[in-house]
Amino acid sequence: MFQYNKILQRSIVCDIIFWMIHCPKEKNKLQAGFIPILIILLVVALGAGGFFVYQKYQGSQKTPPQKKGTPSVTITPSPSPQPKDDGMAGWLTFSKPNIPYTFKYPKEVELIEQEGFQLSLWGPSQKPETEFYDGISLGFSLPTKFAGGSLKDYVAAKIEEIKAQGLMEIVKPQEEITLNGLNGYTYTVSGLGVFQSIYLLSPDKQWLVEISDATNDPTHQGYLETVKKILSTFQFTQ
Repeated sequence: MFQYNKILQRSIVCDIIFWMIHCPKEKNKLQAGFIPILIILLVVALGAGGFFVYQKYQGSQKTPPQKKGTPSVTITPSPSPQPKDDGMAGWLTFSKPNIPYTFKYPKEVELIEQEGFQLSLWGPSQKPETEFYDGISLGFSLPTKFAGGSLKDYVAAKIEEIKAQGLMEIVKPQEEITLNGLNGYTYTVSGLGVFQSIYLLSPDKQWLVEISDATNDPTHQGYLETVKKILSTFQFTQ
């Protein structure tokens, strides 16, 4: 439709101009009446052409409707959880036949078998042939069959024996303790050094183990924290 109107407008205008050029005798007659009409026709033709051009332009600027669909979803992969560093990588595991318990310890700590199992590491200021005052000293007794009764009463009787001997002083009284889910009792004595004794009973109440801790850390090497980690790995296997 738009193309047809444009062709019609051009045809009318061209016919009028051609007629005026090739009919000079009628030129004067037309000047009075047809020139105004010609101007009007030209204005109308230009206006109509401009209108159709504007309409076409507006139509080209309209944004085509978007097709509805499922919105895109960006999936960001979650980072894999990293294993927690407990500071015990590369530690050794103590385990022996007929010994109903196990524990872990650092490879730089020496394990000595003598009436039980002793973990030992000298600190930088420790001197030979003196009382132990710098380093790790942690002993595990051989397991003994528990005769029955109350573990609390058993430990209280041990304390009375120490008092009766008069060789060591009780510096911390008997109290309950829990190691790796195991309930027991502990007390601390002072003699040639300071020792904490811990008594644990196996879950079936058959085996009794005494742990003796004389660790000291005057040079801040982290020995006390290391001992805590060692004790946290202790467990009965029977």
